[in-house]
Amino acid sequence: MALALLARLMATLPAGVRGRSEPFVVCFVEALLALVGRPRLLLIASAYTAIAVGLDALYFWLAFRAVGVHVAFPIVLYGKTLYNLAYILPTPPGQIGSNELVGLLVFTGLFGMNPAAVAATFLFAHPWTALLMLGSCLLSLSRMGLTLRTTLALAQDAALTASQREP
Repeated sequence: MALALLARLMATLPAGVRGRSEPFVVCFVEALLALVGRPRLLLIASAYTAIAVGLDALYFWLAFRAVGVHVAFPIVLYGKTLYNLAYILPTPPGQIGSNELVGLLVFTGLFGMNPAAVAATFLFAHPWTALLMLGSCLLSLSRMGLTLRTTLALAQDAALTASQREP
């Protein structure tokens, strides 16, 4: 029934878009149906999702606090959820400026926050996120017994091997 409804809704789309999106929609609906048949797995997946969304909102709430902006956590939770939903929209290459624009639209447009405060939060969060990701990467490599140098050498070897296989 869900697939029939989605097929009717997708009938309004151009043929090229419909041809690319139908397989995704069918797999998505089948996965949801499989999860409904396994309520324990659905509950675990929902709990992990709720934890991830909560931690993402907590991180951004702390970023607001770091730049001196006091905002209620539910506002950040709701705003960050809407912000993440905006990833559905097409973005410029490398998402240059689109994150900041969407953040300004969500937090300034919907919640009436000071645009300078929102921009400062995003400017703080981007490099801090990069540092956290770098630290996580180096810690993970270390736990696997690798260094950054050996990892880069492995990547070069893999690229060289792949290029030698091409005709």
